[in-house]
Amino acid sequence: MEFDDLMKKVGVKMNEVRDIVMDFTDKAGKKAGEIYGDTKTKLKIADVQKDINNLYKEVGKAAYTANRSGEDVSAVIGDKCDEIARLYAEMEELSQSLAKAKDEDGAEDDGGVIEVEASEAEPEKAEEPEAE
Repeated sequence: MEFDDLMKKVGVKMNEVRDIVMDFTDKAGKKAGEIYGDTKTKLKIADVQKDINNLYKEVGKAAYTANRSGEDVSAVIGDKCDEIARLYAEMEELSQSLAKAKDEDGAEDDGGVIEVEASEAEPEKAEEPEAE
């Protein structure tokens, strides 16, 4: 019964292909979640930096106004400077959590590439440009 043997072999190969596809989709979903989390953290860091820049402008304006009116500049800008220090600490925490997440994913950053087993030979490496 050659046909039955052939169908069994086809069934086994289809199961192997299904397993590979399922593994690929699991890895792709996991990687997408990691990239989303990293991007979300990077956006938070950018927002904090934007807030710091706005506070710098406010400090300058408050210092100028206080100086012109004869007030003590340090008293006027003290709270804003404390807020800037707090935001820098928050930004440092976010940066450390981002670095920790990258370390947990692996020592090397693969640039978002998902590894999949392949039976083909490795592609030729591109030549590096010469330094001028």
